[in-house]
Amino acid sequence: MDVALSTIVGAIALFIPALLTLVPLLTLVQKTQQHTGHNPPSPEPRAIPHVGHLHLLIKKPLHRTLAHLADRHGDVLGLRFGCTRVAVVSSASVTQECLVALDTSFGNRPRLPSAKILSYDWSTMGHSNCGAYWRQVRRTTSTEFSSVERVQHFADVHEQEARAMARRLCHVAIASGGRALVDVKSRLWEMLMNGLLDMLFKRTSSRR
Repeated sequence: MDVALSTIVGAIALFIPALLTLVPLLTLVQKTQQHTGHNPPSPEPRAIPHVGHLHLLIKKPLHRTLAHLADRHGDVLGLRFGCTRVAVVSSASVTQECLVALDTSFGNRPRLPSAKILSYDWSTMGHSNCGAYWRQVRRTTSTEFSSVERVQHFADVHEQEARAMARRLCHVAIASGGRALVDVKSRLWEMLMNGLLDMLFKRTSSRR
């Protein structure tokens, strides 16, 4: 018993000095990485070392939290998710500049391991980096899936699904005596899935 207790005390005695040395060192490295860039840093709220601003995103809904941060710190602010820096843009003019004038600079995506599995080695348009392959995929998507002719071809599908959702909501209200509490998020998801299945396979996931 005394041997085990002495071992635990010795491990704690070794861990505490190492922790006290490691935390300031990591903080110094993090501050050094922040000031190595040539551009001035974006305004950002106060962060917790090694955690960043994750504690600010606990409150829901997330878009209201980001809106409050934008009102306090400006249209472009920086956040840190742990050691990863993130830029939050909340202005339409700045967003247009990022996506139109500077689209090549913002076109690259981080090579995350999860994205490699979900996007078949980053081969989808939303995960591949800007280049010849990405431009070919975008051109194919614009001409084959998002063209005016293709959208007009499936316009009746969207109209039918919207009418079907409205009928289901009316049936729920009538069954409840004229007024009912409805989860709009699940209803919209059902409408989108029905429209997608109808366009692909001419079938829906639920009865109309």
